[in-house]
Amino acid sequence: REAAMGGEMMSRYLFEFLSNRISFAFIMIFLMLFLELRCSWLISVLTAVFAYLSEFMLGYMCYFTDFGKHHQVLFTAASILLIQGVAFLLGSYRDFRTVFTAVSGSGFIVLGTTMGTVTFLYTRDAVIGLVVVALVQSLIMAGLVVTMRKPYLETMKQSGRYWKALWIIPSAFFAINYTAQTWPSNLIETPSNAVTCIVSSLTMMICYAILFQMFDMWRKEQKLAEDNRFLDIYAGGLRREMETIRVAEERTAHWRHDMRHMFRLIAAFAREGENEKCLELLQEMDERIVETRAVHYCDNVTLNGVLSGCAAMAQRENVRYKCQADVPKELENTNEFVLAVVLSNLVENAINAASKAEGERWVSVQLLPVKGQLRLEVRNTYAGEIVVSPQTGLPQTTKGEGHGFGLQSVQALCERYKAVFHYATEDGHVFRVTLLTDQ
Repeated sequence: REAAMGGEMMSRYLFEFLSNRISFAFIMIFLMLFLELRCSWLISVLTAVFAYLSEFMLGYMCYFTDFGKHHQVLFTAASILLIQGVAFLLGSYRDFRTVFTAVSGSGFIVLGTTMGTVTFLYTRDAVIGLVVVALVQSLIMAGLVVTMRKPYLETMKQSGRYWKALWIIPSAFFAINYTAQTWPSNLIETPSNAVTCIVSSLTMMICYAILFQMFDMWRKEQKLAEDNRFLDIYAGGLRREMETIRVAEERTAHWRHDMRHMFRLIAAFAREGENEKCLELLQEMDERIVETRAVHYCDNVTLNGVLSGCAAMAQRENVRYKCQADVPKELENTNEFVLAVVLSNLVENAINAASKAEGERWVSVQLLPVKGQLRLEVRNTYAGEIVVSPQTGLPQTTKGEGHGFGLQSVQALCERYKAVFHYATEDGHVFRVTLLTDQ
């Protein structure tokens, strides 16, 4: 009888050990699929395999050594830390988004483990129990990949403070499930706790479905608001283009009216031999012809409208504005509306800063093609001292002077569209921002 009990105990330990190893393998698969990987697939797989082998050794020590049997909580904590460590090694985001994903992976495997344990209790067959564990885990993983992976990865791209609170949701479910699995004893000795684990796991899945449905709706609303903003910028550019053309046409009409009188004066001065006055009138005519010409910075309507609007803003602020742009009518690889937002933000910030400068007040804008890319450089004078924020690593304002009026939003857009962003200061209180993006 003692031999039979010993064999049953060994079978139970073996089932728990192998069941947990299967579950850990699915956690690694979950991390590989639901993290924005920072390394190649090969390196990520090798990292996950190394973590699995390390956890395999921890599990063996936990179930088949006297020290492990009496300190299972310690080994559980080590496994949790290992999962979190692997997540931070694999993931691109080194913040609470990665914590959320790692804890979520630990929570989603509970249902499979519980169902396998219940099957083992009723059949007393470890093989059948392990097959159930693997089958349920596979079905859950397949369902998550089909229904949640795409919106999940899209949601992970949105950084924000709310992730500091959201990671508590999977942690709470994990704590409930872990308590039900270990107190007052494990599921094999207290099978009634399996109901708690199953209900908790299903509730977690429902909460996730609702949560990410809300995220998806919020993301679509954000996209709609962004599209509307781009349309406003485009419409604003068209309005500025039309206004520029209208002003030029009015000046041309006035010039045509005055031209007849100017020619008569030139003819009269020529008959009198007043060559100097003739030259003065011709010079004046040349200047007025230049004034009637519509200002045109580039062929792209949206960007040309932004540059024209910034020129008008600089004139109102009494800031000297110099612009050199060469942008084609259509951009192949860059969203021109996004680039218009960045351009408008940077140039308007530069004009605001230059308007407060002492001495020279000027802004220089260059938007030129460089080896298949567009290079945007904005330089301006400024007043005061630039202080770099330790939180963002970007300049921040000091008493309304410094810089950094919208660089955070520009940097966020650059990260989203893989553009290169750099800022620096030059001698003589000159601030320079450079951006390089695909054309």
